[in-house]
Amino acid sequence: MTTLASTPAYRFCRVAQKVHNRLDELFLAHGTRTEQWAALRTIDECGPLCQKDLAIILGKNQNTIKALIDRLLAQELIERTPNPKDRRQMVLRISKTGSAQLAKLAPQEEAINRSVTDALSEEECAELLRLLTKIEQHL
Repeated sequence: MTTLASTPAYRFCRVAQKVHNRLDELFLAHGTRTEQWAALRTIDECGPLCQKDLAIILGKNQNTIKALIDRLLAQELIERTPNPKDRRQMVLRISKTGSAQLAKLAPQEEAINRSVTDALSEEECAELLRLLTKIEQHL
């Protein structure tokens, strides 16, 4: 029988939790949670986005994404406006405040990425990203 620590799922969970905790620790000093940062980055990179598309990209259900969007709106990090192509739909855009917040968080994000990649060679980093993408697509 294999030990818990030797199973891939457990190892993924441990590493993911450590990275998540470290991101939260660094980002909370700037008033942002990891989920908020991920949503801001996604809206910045892919926006404007409707709420449904953001939920799909982030892998969140509609209730969770609504609460997340409400928090981002309350902090004025994003803007929600009617979709000019379909007035029934609202689109999300990053605000100037949100862009400024991402700029403040960038050094922390870089530090976390370095802490992950410093343990690996350049080739190992590329392989890790390839394998993680493959696993994510399989799940």
